[in-house]
Amino acid sequence: MTTPGHNGGPPLPPYNDIPLDIDGACAESDLSPSSVWRGVENDTFPKPFYPSPKRAVWMRSWIVAWRETRRMKPSEAKETRRQKRIAARARTEADTATA
Repeated sequence: MTTPGHNGGPPLPPYNDIPLDIDGACAESDLSPSSVWRGVENDTFPKPFYPSPKRAVWMRSWIVAWRETRRMKPSEAKETRRQKRIAARARTEADTATA
């Protein structure tokens, strides 16, 4: 749950939210530091805020919300795996036909 920010600013995180440094963000997201920074650059991972010039901080709730948006329903995951199997089988058959 978020609350409105001071003077209409961005919402404040919940009081029990935990600030995470790069190591904490990596542990929470199961990504390497370079993958986290690549995601920040590509707008596929939440951007940190900087309480001091060289200290990037993410709130745990931001990473949890990001992780939930990437989660697939079981039926979607099953269909994705099925499509990969079909594509791999087609490549194998094409390689066999040209050999």
